[in-house]
Amino acid sequence: MSITALITRSKEVSPHKIALQLGVQMRTYAELEQEINQVANTLHNRGYRPGAHVALLLENSIEFVTIFLGVVKAGAVPIPCDPKWSSREVTAVLARCEPDVLVCDQPERFSGQKSVSTRGQIHVYHLGPSGEFGAGAPFKDWLNQASACFPNQSNTTDTLFIGFTSGTTGRPKGYVRSQQSWLDSFDAARQELGLHSEHTIIAPGPLVHSLTLFAVMHALTMGATVRLMASFQPFQLLNHLQRHKQTVLFMVPTMTEALLQIIKKKKQDVSPPKKLISSGAKWPAPSKEEARKHLPGVQIYEFYGSSEASFVSLLNPADNQTKPNAVGRPFPGVQLSILAENGREVETNEVGRLYVKSPMIFSGYYQEALATAEAINGDWLKLEDYARIDEDGFLYIVGRAKHMIISSGLNIYPEEIETVLRLREEVEEVVVTGVADTSRGEKVVAYVKWRTEPLSLKEIKDHCRMYLASYKVPQAIEQVSEFSYTSSGKIAREHVKRKGEDSYA
Repeated sequence: MSITALITRSKEVSPHKIALQLGVQMRTYAELEQEINQVANTLHNRGYRPGAHVALLLENSIEFVTIFLGVVKAGAVPIPCDPKWSSREVTAVLARCEPDVLVCDQPERFSGQKSVSTRGQIHVYHLGPSGEFGAGAPFKDWLNQASACFPNQSNTTDTLFIGFTSGTTGRPKGYVRSQQSWLDSFDAARQELGLHSEHTIIAPGPLVHSLTLFAVMHALTMGATVRLMASFQPFQLLNHLQRHKQTVLFMVPTMTEALLQIIKKKKQDVSPPKKLISSGAKWPAPSKEEARKHLPGVQIYEFYGSSEASFVSLLNPADNQTKPNAVGRPFPGVQLSILAENGREVETNEVGRLYVKSPMIFSGYYQEALATAEAINGDWLKLEDYARIDEDGFLYIVGRAKHMIISSGLNIYPEEIETVLRLREEVEEVVVTGVADTSRGEKVVAYVKWRTEPLSLKEIKDHCRMYLASYKVPQAIEQVSEFSYTSSGKIAREHVKRKGEDSYA
């Protein structure tokens, strides 16, 4: 069964139930189904056939969801683009994925732009209420002319969408997801996270990012209600929690930390979510303790995965108490392999490169055969992480391959040092990176946003020596007033590294 067929089933079960809400705007399942069908018919009426590429350059909105699903139902391929990308990045992505159609809510970004598609003219439609741009009237006007009936497609093996990794650390890379890989991921989420139709799902991140998009699509296939947010606002999210019961939050750790800071400042009882599901980065154990304290009774789930791998491992509420620094055990159907540099399978607690085998992994990188071949070897996906597995079968992520520091010929994983530094309550946020050094090759520098009075370098070194080998202890500390973040809520690590290289040059 296809994703849109599952949403049709949700409509048949509960046609008048709220499917989507953003502020005062809302759609029942019956209305959602109608708009999805109108989008699919609009594309067919305009001559776009199955396989057509439809780029979406949209902020979070109900229209984003209905257009994405309408494109899928029409058999075309949606390509979500991040509105926070620069014009150069957007143009580069459009040139690579060659969309037949672009739907945007900021048409002025493309005023006077010639075609960048080798297939021919890109037809640009905008969501404004009136006026003309690109190929004609606003997209909403075309919808009003389209039928509200459209048959569900039975094929679930073709491309579901082409997503792009964040452009903040370099050139965005297109990853291809099939419908079946997401259907398998939906099954895994339902079983392991205990989600059902009576939950209210809130995923306040950008819809162009896989965590939020996945949470929304899965919720709709279950028949749950989704509360969208135009952007992440902790005060607004707190109000949602006060009004709605049986809430499930999908968030990255930086969002959770911002929410907890607001709760602590308000000093009042808060209606906790039923479940808090975290991913996107390792959630520090002290912050999880804070969440349990200020959101009493919340069930904390933390999963490790990626846009390419989907679910890899899960730390459930019980394991979060006993193994807070792990990222859990493998999801059902997921096989893990950790290899040393010589290809040998590592021993227990030995660090190596992580490989994953599962039905949930992606199909490959769009038009990048070399990158796909480097990532996928047979049924195995090579991840960017170094990891270890303990004697109880729990997975620990030691560090990212591209973040690794080589100092005096020794490999150092900055994430390991960051975890140790976060044990100090004076540290609010921290990024560790390597900076060029004539004697060591690279030296370890910690960039810290302090919660209280800064600690001295000696105090930091004394603290780190209790947990780390001497060569991993930071040689310098730099104070940071604010970090830059990616649009998915992660610290823009490459921005910090460039700043450090400039400072120490």
